[in-house]
Amino acid sequence: MGPKVGNDMRRWTHFIALSLFLLILSIAPPCPASEDCLNCHRLEIPKKAGRSKKSLLPIDLQKLAASVHRELSCETCHPEATAVPHKKKMKAVACESCHDKDLQEILAASVHASIPSCTSCHGTHEIQDKAAFSPSGCASCHPDPDRAYQRSVHGLSQKRGQREAARCQDCHGGHEIKKKSDPQSRVYPLNLPRTCARCHVNPELIAKYKIPAPSAYQLYMDNIHGRALTKSGLLVAAVCSNCHGSHEILPPKDPNSTISRGRIPETCGTCHAGVRAVYESSIHGQALKKGQAPAPICTDCHSAHQIQRVEVEACLLYT
Repeated sequence: MGPKVGNDMRRWTHFIALSLFLLILSIAPPCPASEDCLNCHRLEIPKKAGRSKKSLLPIDLQKLAASVHRELSCETCHPEATAVPHKKKMKAVACESCHDKDLQEILAASVHASIPSCTSCHGTHEIQDKAAFSPSGCASCHPDPDRAYQRSVHGLSQKRGQREAARCQDCHGGHEIKKKSDPQSRVYPLNLPRTCARCHVNPELIAKYKIPAPSAYQLYMDNIHGRALTKSGLLVAAVCSNCHGSHEILPPKDPNSTISRGRIPETCGTCHAGVRAVYESSIHGQALKKGQAPAPICTDCHSAHQIQRVEVEACLLYT
């Protein structure tokens, strides 16, 4: 056999060996937790000799198989558990051994710096991809905002399977969440219109979900409130959340919505208290109180997003 034939045979042998190895990997179970571990940690352990065995820190294999860590072995996160039985109290899992250490620095500068571990937000064996991270992960510490969110247009859209609807991290950020009073926060008044605009100026999302008022952001930035905010830096100027709410944003047809026809004077009156008092005593305000639907409200004269000063010639008040 010549040297060329011998080299070809060796290459073919390596190729076949590699192919078999990859084939074995492809048909391997999605959760490579060893049976030694599952003997004690399986969620449901079958009875043996007529006695049930109590599971220690039970693992739900279905959740593990659906997690981003489904292809990792137990000892990847728990190196002290390579020997069975292992110590009862092991060191905490070092997430930074795999994940970028910069995340630790970002987290240390956020409002969540005092959170004891990654598992507080992400869970343990059921960790999901960030694209699938559910608002319920925030609910354990923020139950009231979560309840409001679940009733909102965004929460209800998520329940209908519309995964592009805004979730907690879309508005507040992920590891870098800041206090709302921090100028770097996504929900700081100067930043909030741009945060909402990430979805509300997206032509694909607008078309796909028939989002109303597709020009709202552009109109707002050029109206009296937007100019007061961006040009004059007035943090008291109305932003999206002042009119629409924050976590419990409801559609205008919902009578509980802050922008429903019956509540708009109340919403505008939060800032314009004097004007509200005058309006309520007027013929229009009295008609609204009596439930006369055609009674004019603030947005009929001033518009919703295109509000201008009354001195401006093109103001709706003069057209």
